[in-house]
Amino acid sequence: MLPRQFILYICTINFITLFSVSAHSQKFSDARIHTLPAYAIASVADLIDSTICGKELHKFRNAVDQRILWGLKVLDSSGVFNSGFLYGNNYWLGSRSQCLDTMNTARLLNSKQKILNETLYHDSQQQFPSFKVNYFVVSF
Repeated sequence: MLPRQFILYICTINFITLFSVSAHSQKFSDARIHTLPAYAIASVADLIDSTICGKELHKFRNAVDQRILWGLKVLDSSGVFNSGFLYGNNYWLGSRSQCLDTMNTARLLNSKQKILNETLYHDSQQQFPSFKVNYFVVSF
Protein backbone atom coordinates (compact mmCIF):
# COMPACT_ATOMS: atom_id res chain seq x y z
CA MET A 1 0.00 0.00 0.00
CA LEU A 2 1.40 3.38 -0.94
CA PRO A 3 2.11 5.85 1.88
CA ARG A 4 -0.48 8.34 0.59
CA GLN A 5 -3.16 5.66 0.38
CA PHE A 6 -2.29 4.48 3.87
CA ILE A 7 -2.58 8.01 5.27
CA LEU A 8 -5.90 8.51 3.47
CA TYR A 9 -7.12 5.18 4.88
CA ILE A 10 -6.14 6.15 8.44
CA CYS A 11 -7.75 9.60 8.10
CA THR A 12 -10.96 8.06 6.77
CA ILE A 13 -11.13 5.63 9.67
CA ASN A 14 -10.52 8.47 12.14
CA PHE A 15 -13.33 10.61 10.67
CA ILE A 16 -15.76 7.68 10.64
CA THR A 17 -14.90 6.93 14.25
CA LEU A 18 -15.30 10.59 15.22
CA PHE A 19 -18.77 10.88 13.74
CA SER A 20 -19.98 7.53 15.05
CA VAL A 21 -18.77 8.44 18.52
CA SER A 22 -20.71 11.71 18.46
CA ALA A 23 -23.91 9.70 18.87
CA HIS A 24 -22.79 8.91 22.40
CA SER A 25 -22.20 12.54 23.38
CA GLN A 26 -23.75 12.28 26.84
CA LYS A 27 -21.47 9.42 27.77
CA PHE A 28 -18.46 11.39 26.54
CA SER A 29 -19.71 14.54 28.24
CA ASP A 30 -19.48 12.68 31.56
CA ALA A 31 -15.98 11.52 30.64
CA ARG A 32 -14.97 15.11 29.83
CA ILE A 33 -16.22 16.26 33.22
CA HIS A 34 -14.06 13.66 34.98
CA THR A 35 -10.89 14.23 32.95
CA LEU A 36 -10.79 17.84 31.75
CA PRO A 37 -10.74 20.55 34.45
CA ALA A 38 -11.91 23.38 32.16
CA TYR A 39 -14.91 21.37 30.99
CA ALA A 40 -15.69 20.27 34.55
CA ILE A 41 -15.85 23.91 35.65
CA ALA A 42 -18.00 24.84 32.65
CA SER A 43 -20.38 21.97 33.41
CA VAL A 44 -21.47 23.62 36.67
CA ALA A 45 -21.93 27.08 35.13
CA ASP A 46 -25.59 26.91 36.20
CA LEU A 47 -24.46 27.82 39.72
CA ILE A 48 -23.43 31.28 38.53
CA ASP A 49 -25.79 31.54 35.56
CA SER A 50 -26.82 35.14 36.19
CA THR A 51 -23.24 36.45 35.94
CA ILE A 52 -21.19 37.28 32.85
CA CYS A 53 -18.78 34.50 33.79
CA GLY A 54 -21.61 31.96 33.93
CA LYS A 55 -22.88 32.99 30.50
CA GLU A 56 -19.38 32.73 29.02
CA LEU A 57 -18.90 29.30 30.60
CA HIS A 58 -22.19 28.20 28.99
CA LYS A 59 -20.94 29.43 25.60
CA PHE A 60 -17.67 27.55 26.11
CA ARG A 61 -19.39 24.31 27.13
CA ASN A 62 -21.80 24.51 24.19
CA ALA A 63 -18.91 25.20 21.80
CA VAL A 64 -17.10 22.08 23.02
CA ASP A 65 -20.27 19.97 22.84
CA GLN A 66 -20.95 21.17 19.29
CA ARG A 67 -17.26 20.75 18.35
CA ILE A 68 -16.83 24.38 17.34
CA LEU A 69 -13.20 25.15 16.58
CA TRP A 70 -12.56 27.89 19.13
CA GLY A 71 -14.06 25.84 21.97
CA LEU A 72 -11.88 22.86 21.12
CA LYS A 73 -8.82 25.13 20.97
CA VAL A 74 -9.57 26.55 24.41
CA LEU A 75 -10.15 23.05 25.78
CA ASP A 76 -6.92 21.84 24.19
CA SER A 77 -4.93 24.68 25.75
CA SER A 78 -6.31 24.11 29.24
CA GLY A 79 -4.44 22.06 31.79
CA VAL A 80 -4.92 18.38 32.47
CA PHE A 81 -4.35 16.23 35.50
CA ASN A 82 -0.74 15.09 35.83
CA SER A 83 0.65 12.14 37.69
CA GLY A 84 2.09 12.64 41.15
CA PHE A 85 -0.90 14.48 42.62
CA LEU A 86 -0.49 12.76 46.00
CA TYR A 87 3.20 13.67 46.01
CA GLY A 88 2.58 17.38 45.55
CA ASN A 89 2.35 17.75 41.78
CA ASN A 90 -0.90 19.70 41.86
CA TYR A 91 -0.56 22.20 39.01
CA TRP A 92 -2.71 22.25 35.87
CA LEU A 93 -0.58 24.65 33.88
CA GLY A 94 -1.89 24.31 30.34
CA SER A 95 -0.43 26.57 27.66
CA ARG A 96 -0.70 30.35 28.05
CA SER A 97 0.35 31.17 24.48
CA GLN A 98 -2.01 28.58 23.02
CA CYS A 99 -4.89 29.89 25.13
CA LEU A 100 -4.33 33.51 24.12
CA ASP A 101 -3.86 32.48 20.47
CA THR A 102 -7.51 31.37 20.31
CA MET A 103 -8.40 35.07 19.92
CA ASN A 104 -5.83 35.71 17.16
CA THR A 105 -7.81 36.83 14.12
CA ALA A 106 -4.76 37.47 11.89
CA ARG A 107 -4.75 35.04 8.98
CA LEU A 108 -1.73 33.12 7.83
CA LEU A 109 -0.49 34.14 4.42
CA ASN A 110 -2.18 31.62 2.15
CA SER A 111 -3.06 31.50 -1.50
CA LYS A 112 -6.48 32.82 -2.49
CA GLN A 113 -7.54 29.29 -3.47
CA LYS A 114 -6.68 27.94 -0.01
CA ILE A 115 -8.58 30.78 1.67
CA LEU A 116 -11.59 30.04 -0.56
CA ASN A 117 -11.45 26.37 0.45
CA GLU A 118 -11.35 27.33 4.13
CA THR A 119 -14.43 29.51 3.80
CA LEU A 120 -16.34 26.67 2.15
CA TYR A 121 -15.87 24.35 5.12
CA HIS A 122 -15.65 26.73 8.08
CA ASP A 123 -18.00 29.36 9.37
CA SER A 124 -15.69 32.30 10.04
CA GLN A 125 -18.06 33.60 12.72
CA GLN A 126 -17.48 30.45 14.78
CA GLN A 127 -13.69 30.32 14.58
CA PHE A 128 -13.15 32.77 17.43
CA PRO A 129 -14.73 33.15 20.88
CA SER A 130 -17.33 35.87 21.30
CA PHE A 131 -15.67 36.97 24.55
CA LYS A 132 -12.13 37.62 25.76
CA VAL A 133 -10.28 34.47 26.80
CA ASN A 134 -7.63 34.69 29.52
CA TYR A 135 -5.10 32.36 31.13
CA PHE A 136 -5.02 31.35 34.78
CA VAL A 137 -3.20 28.67 36.78
CA VAL A 138 -5.07 26.58 39.35
CA SER A 139 -3.15 25.45 42.42
CA PHE A 140 -4.55 23.51 45.37
